[in-house]
Amino acid sequence: MAARSCLVGIVGLLFSLLFTLFFPHSAYALIRRDSEGEGLSEQFGEEEDEIYREVTMRIRKTMCTPAGVILVVPIVCMVFITACGNGEDPWQEGNGEIKEDWVLIEPGTFMMGSPEDEPNRTPDERLHEVTLTRAFFIGTTPVTQEQWQKLVGNNPSGFHPDNTAWEGRGSEVCLDCPVERVSWWDAVAYANLLSVEEGLDECYTLIDCSGEPGQGLGCSGIEVNADDGNPYLCEGYRLPTEAESEYAQRAGTTTAYHTGPEEGETQEDAMDRAGWHRGNSADGPAPGSDWRTQPVGLLEPNDWGVYDMHGNVVEMVWDYYGQFPEGQVVDPLGPEVGEHRVRRGGSWLSLAHDCRAARRRGGRGPAFTIDRMGFRLARTKIEVD
Repeated sequence: MAARSCLVGIVGLLFSLLFTLFFPHSAYALIRRDSEGEGLSEQFGEEEDEIYREVTMRIRKTMCTPAGVILVVPIVCMVFITACGNGEDPWQEGNGEIKEDWVLIEPGTFMMGSPEDEPNRTPDERLHEVTLTRAFFIGTTPVTQEQWQKLVGNNPSGFHPDNTAWEGRGSEVCLDCPVERVSWWDAVAYANLLSVEEGLDECYTLIDCSGEPGQGLGCSGIEVNADDGNPYLCEGYRLPTEAESEYAQRAGTTTAYHTGPEEGETQEDAMDRAGWHRGNSADGPAPGSDWRTQPVGLLEPNDWGVYDMHGNVVEMVWDYYGQFPEGQVVDPLGPEVGEHRVRRGGSWLSLAHDCRAARRRGGRGPAFTIDRMGFRLARTKIEVD
């Protein structure tokens, strides 16, 4: 996007210079010709012609003098600064309204999975080293009901007056709560819609779809609109990969939660500070008096400013579910094929040990929905030469 804007600016600059040099003479010649056709040529005598030629020559000569350079150079600089900037996407420099809801995650290496002595560990959490080579932006919270409703125009959430999941729950509006009862297809469709709204290239092409986002959307396949089908190379919004999700969730920590546990604490103690789960979700500020989703961004963020990755809603990511590899990996994308996409973290109904940073889930197809599952988006920081 930035490169295209820069090119447009350069073309516009060249056109402006050509316009300045040649348009006055062309326009004058055209008026002269038409006037002669109307018998009005006496209005343009030899004296006027001589004055015009002299003025035109002076303009052209001035463009090639120090005074002309002083005039033109600032204009050139303004065009390049405005159109090209420093080669970065303006949104990525913080000039967009969405900046406050996102954080930039720098590349790095971390240990993904859990150590063998972590309580309540599951066999699919093999500890291995992962390196992410590209910086990316990630939403500080899951997508909310308000964000979904504004962009898509409906609200499929179970905890909403029009769509109550269980009687007595969600009978009042909580637009700051995560959107849920959305499928994996809904999530990637939402990412595309947000890309289109902000003038970005869509990351995904959805194949042979029926239904609408939030209303039974289903597709036969998906393609990534980037070199080699690599979502890390997308310009637009997308689901985070499983590695990006855990990396952003841990924020440099190696404990079960970004809040610990600290010495002498239980996992539930640490989880009470990190996210909404079965032990505290009935006590939050959302309408109702029983377990349910809660407004995003209320509990303790991690050191990178990310909220709600341990609880509130289980979050969908890009990867197919499968066993982790052994050894070191770089920019992993998960298995090439599969039936189920990974879901990370826990929900408002999960026990604390099911909300650990390494906790992963499979077993559900891309059309599956439930009132305990939502998503957040990511976007690669595109480096422009």
